[in-house]
Amino acid sequence: MDRLTSLLKFPLTTFKRCQLCGYTGQYDDICEFRMWNECDDNDKPEPNNVIVLCNKKHSECSKILDAHPRLYIEVPWGAGGPGIFMLLCGDCKFRDNTKCTNPNLKTNGGHGLEVKFHRPLAVIHVCMRDGSGGYMGGLQPASTCEGKEKRE
Repeated sequence: MDRLTSLLKFPLTTFKRCQLCGYTGQYDDICEFRMWNECDDNDKPEPNNVIVLCNKKHSECSKILDAHPRLYIEVPWGAGGPGIFMLLCGDCKFRDNTKCTNPNLKTNGGHGLEVKFHRPLAVIHVCMRDGSGGYMGGLQPASTCEGKEKRE
């Protein structure tokens, strides 16, 4: 099955540009963009195989994603991993496409990098019609990384 990653016209040099159409947004934040994790032929997410698309509901890019037979899972802004935390890694000099190249990262042979996460603003209790329910904690977004250095 073909992949959207094979159709991309723009490299992942920023989280503020659609990789299909090149749209760069009207604002200086990432609210107009979403990251999607591409899955394999068995619908298993492939680590670090992500694409960034514009978030205009009726855009051609949204239509292409929705119509595509391969599964794509949205990566929340604060989630991801080293190199693809959208709120944190976008302007870091150690980000290379979807990878973190900081020498202190354990996967790069270092002692490890401390990444801190914010607590959610609210915890919600959901009650189902059948009487079951549970708490849904909000996503804890990555907020700081001890190894982050801004690109010049």
